[in-house]
Amino acid sequence: MTSVTRHGGRQEARIAPKSIICIGFAKCGTTTLHGAFAGMPNVRVPKGGKELKYFLRENRSTQQYLSLFTDAAEGTDPGATVIFESSPPYASGSSPERIRDLLERIRAMFPEAIIVICMRQPVRRAFSHYLHALQKYAVFGLAPRAMQGDRPETNFLRNAYTLDFASALLKNDSLRRPYFDALQAAFDVFGPAQVEPFFLERDIEGFSGFMARLSEKAGCDLHSPWAGRPAPRERSGKPMPAYAYAARPREVACQGGVIRLEAGDLLAVSGEDRLILRGVPAAMGHRMELVQNCWSRGVGAETGALAMEAFFRDDVLRCAALLTGYGLSADVLESYLQPVGDYRTDLAASSAIAALPVAKVPDIRVVELGDEAGVGAGA
Repeated sequence: MTSVTRHGGRQEARIAPKSIICIGFAKCGTTTLHGAFAGMPNVRVPKGGKELKYFLRENRSTQQYLSLFTDAAEGTDPGATVIFESSPPYASGSSPERIRDLLERIRAMFPEAIIVICMRQPVRRAFSHYLHALQKYAVFGLAPRAMQGDRPETNFLRNAYTLDFASALLKNDSLRRPYFDALQAAFDVFGPAQVEPFFLERDIEGFSGFMARLSEKAGCDLHSPWAGRPAPRERSGKPMPAYAYAARPREVACQGGVIRLEAGDLLAVSGEDRLILRGVPAAMGHRMELVQNCWSRGVGAETGALAMEAFFRDDVLRCAALLTGYGLSADVLESYLQPVGDYRTDLAASSAIAALPVAKVPDIRVVELGDEAGVGAGA
């Protein structure tokens, strides 16, 4: 297909490859899709890994965009080459208008692009978001980096993250992101023939069927490598962040060994960072150990049902009506309205300290608290 784009006041006309762009949602299988496509010889993926996020900005260039992708395997028919990008921030615009504008930028460059939208039972998606954010907040605290001063590594003492899942859901609108705005915008801008929903609960196990549907829409064979096979298993989650304080010298168990702490050491480990703060007063150290007891490690059936009614039910119903209006199945969406019971993941039940390989212990940063020993844990 021929694509015409503007760049620096010039027009670019060039033959663009087939394109499949996954616009979200995060925690709904986007990493799995990236891993699946990255292993296919006729597919080009971003050189820097997942989440290129190229279309978040205006004044985009086809030539520049394509230069950011890997080359197809040698001998691949250029006509069968596909580019694939998975950038969940695309569906996380602050308004329906911004999502629509982004899709229009994609359409201006790739008018025949296939848009993939990943969805998942929304309470479980929100909880996965909560755990993901916790990795950062546990070691960086709540304040923006610009407010952290000269000692950002002590910010989590001043602004400790103490929210359980229900409290975070009430305060953080990113956990409540609706599906409908992105889904409707994609159908309006590209039409149903160029939009393919991916439902985590259905399409992980039925990955072969998903790839067959995608192949039909894209006009190329993406199905053969996955015929009769489930999606690749991508372990993208991380163990729960953890603190350990030593009022007196102690050893803390890690994977394959121990971490030795001196009196006054506070060990903080998450998927984002790992450090020891040295010289932490006992009251402060024990407060931080108490902070981690505030964090949710699962969602009870009652909390899940309340969250569904309060934040997600109407969105699911609107999405179901939209799909039905286009003659598409809404069975998976309708299943989201059913009670799901207690929900807990294996990673949420684990500890980042216990899971830290002993070989990584020498990499733990040691920071002297010094004059900041008087700061207090936040609310």
